[in-house]
Amino acid sequence: MFIFQCVIHQSKCIAKQYSPRIATNSCGMYQVKHMKKWIIALTFFLVCSPAWATVYLSVSDGNFDTGTPPPCWPCKTTGCNAGFNNWYCSDTDRQITTAGLSSEKAHSGTYSYKQYRPSGSEAPCDIRYFLSEPYPTTIYLRFYVYFTDSWDADCIEGTTCTDYMYHWIFFNSGQSNTGFRLNLVNHEYEGGGHWSGCPEGHLCLLPQSDGQEWYLTNLVDPDWGNSGVNFRALANQWHCIEFKIEYINNGSNIRLTWWLDGVLKQGPVTGPGTDPPNNFQNIIISGWLNQATAVNEYYYIDDIVIADSYIGTSIVTPSPQTGGDSGGGGGCLIATAAFGDDSESHVMILREFRDRVLLGSSMGRGFVRIYYRISPPIADFIKQHELLKTFIRWCLIPLVGLCWMVLTIGILPSFGLSMFLFMLLLWSYSIYSRKKRRTT
Repeated sequence: MFIFQCVIHQSKCIAKQYSPRIATNSCGMYQVKHMKKWIIALTFFLVCSPAWATVYLSVSDGNFDTGTPPPCWPCKTTGCNAGFNNWYCSDTDRQITTAGLSSEKAHSGTYSYKQYRPSGSEAPCDIRYFLSEPYPTTIYLRFYVYFTDSWDADCIEGTTCTDYMYHWIFFNSGQSNTGFRLNLVNHEYEGGGHWSGCPEGHLCLLPQSDGQEWYLTNLVDPDWGNSGVNFRALANQWHCIEFKIEYINNGSNIRLTWWLDGVLKQGPVTGPGTDPPNNFQNIIISGWLNQATAVNEYYYIDDIVIADSYIGTSIVTPSPQTGGDSGGGGGCLIATAAFGDDSESHVMILREFRDRVLLGSSMGRGFVRIYYRISPPIADFIKQHELLKTFIRWCLIPLVGLCWMVLTIGILPSFGLSMFLFMLLLWSYSIYSRKKRRTT
């Protein structure tokens, strides 16, 4: 409504310019007074906004509270091919009767999945979830995890396990040196090679693409270096973890961003890609260790969701997409409609601003979620009108520039520079107005 009022008033001001009996000073004052509201209104309508989420794994399948599993599920007997809520035993030759649904710990509802690795064994009871076609190239994986002391009991301080890696989560393949995976490793990993990015006594996150561990390859930009979080310190309480994983550059690279309890911890970081398929067809929840241990080790996982846009800490599944183009992998729907391609450089800057800045704060996440409801019809309308797409593109360019500046030099320097330019513009306008009055 405010925008329409401003348009009407601006039209009146234009008309007054041709009438010598009407002073134009009020129009100039109106423009200066309400310039801030113009900026806010344009930002509200033109800011990068995600599409409604496409949900690949809903919370009804990921909280383990719906239905009753088959007697053999999971790993209760060898050869069990039965599934439960689309979760299947990844290796049917394993018999680990203590793994499966557990009421001992649950983040929501009654049950969680208890991932269990018995003493003397390297292998737990892996479970695999198959996504549906068309397979996505970008996913957000969100879950709650509860690590117990036993999960790392005999590796503390490296007294027993001096060189170890937990294969935690697999994508597409659980075979060695194939597919993308997320590992947890210690400081001594690689035969006492002392991964300097993982401090002594810590348990650190290490991505791996096929056989390339990210801290060992030159293809990482920036270098993975440090996991940023000591996973050992997360024991004995529920934590929300969310990963954004993207296949980019035709699969030659993977870009990873992740959050802990709703706070951005790392990324986006780009590492090497994998051999085909360069998309996400299934996920395996594991805990495989590269050496057997002397104790039973286990953790709990609950409220697993996979979608194409940010999920957050809520246990409620994001709103499903009701139709239309999603903008591609949680992209910027309005910007994609205007520029015509979610991989266009302006759209990618807006998407990065959303992921790195907006989603890093509770206010920003709340702002983004408002757009889950309002952006699809706006984008659909823009797509149908070429002149409007051109207009929106021109309107978005200053916003893209501002987002690029924030991503490059930070929020406070960008704010200071923007205020300086704004004041310079006002000063130039005032000088121009005074000269114009003197000439008339």
